[in-house]
Amino acid sequence: MVSVFERITEEMHDNVELYTPVRPKPFKIYIEADKVVFSSESIKKPIPMPKAIWNDIPNFLRGKGRVKIGMGYKTAEEGTLQYFIDHHRSRGKQHSSDANYVAVVLKRLKIVEIAINKIETIENRKSSKVRLVE
Repeated sequence: MVSVFERITEEMHDNVELYTPVRPKPFKIYIEADKVVFSSESIKKPIPMPKAIWNDIPNFLRGKGRVKIGMGYKTAEEGTLQYFIDHHRSRGKQHSSDANYVAVVLKRLKIVEIAINKIETIENRKSSKVRLVE
């Protein structure tokens, strides 16, 4: 089985332009040896997302149904994708808004679906629809 990180390196190219889900803001990704890096005019410093996080996301999502993305610039709510990213063993410090970027890449790979309602959530595509609920 191909890992999520391998799929990114095979199916996406550097500087592909993507958009955040709620208030669409453009961002780009580029791939370094063992990480995907997010950049945009609104990001002061590029945000690296380690390979280990990408590859552990399917296990985090498996069997959970809808999962909040957990965006914003505050401490992430437990159980959200942002909380998972912030507390991953490979993570050095928190970046409380990078789950938006991760969710969009996962959607592009058709691993999750995003639905915008009152709360943003994602779900593993295999178990049910991944949704961002607002």
